[in-house]
Amino acid sequence: MTQHYEKLAIAPSALSRLPQKTAVFDLCVPPGVFDDPDMTVHQISGEIRVELQARLLLCQGKVDVTLQLLCDRTLQPFDTTLAFSFEEIMEVVPEYTYLEEAELTDDSHEQILPEEELDLQELVRQYIILNLPAQKLSSETCYNEHLANVNQESNLDSNPDDSLPIDPAWESIRQAVQSWEVDKSK
Repeated sequence: MTQHYEKLAIAPSALSRLPQKTAVFDLCVPPGVFDDPDMTVHQISGEIRVELQARLLLCQGKVDVTLQLLCDRTLQPFDTTLAFSFEEIMEVVPEYTYLEEAELTDDSHEQILPEEELDLQELVRQYIILNLPAQKLSSETCYNEHLANVNQESNLDSNPDDSLPIDPAWESIRQAVQSWEVDKSK
């Protein structure tokens, strides 16, 4: 029988005392707990299963999150949802050992002491951040009128201050680029 817990933390030693060495955590976290400067979490649901297998701690989770992000293009907040799964494996060790870079292999895992609590709340927060989109857009067609006009306001062919000479290096680059342009009238 698996044990359901309220607190989002457990130590390997506590897992070893359970009949199946497995604990299941329901993610029912109040709003604001996972908030970050770049996001506001409105709702989170899911389940995390932590299982002790010999000297390995296997942590598997399924998470659904509704959150508010700031659009990179319009700089306005927007709501979005994320759904992801994760799996984390940690080695239960009597004391920490530090491997040299040359000794690291695919079998190398994070380490945890038997009495050390695994903070599942922090683990979920990290996976939420890892699953955020690289470019946060409220939609593919989102539009910021002020930013759209920035490039229109500057005229690249004229020197805004005629009293300042154009750097010769930039002038030669400008001429090279102009020479590449194809005359479409032909």
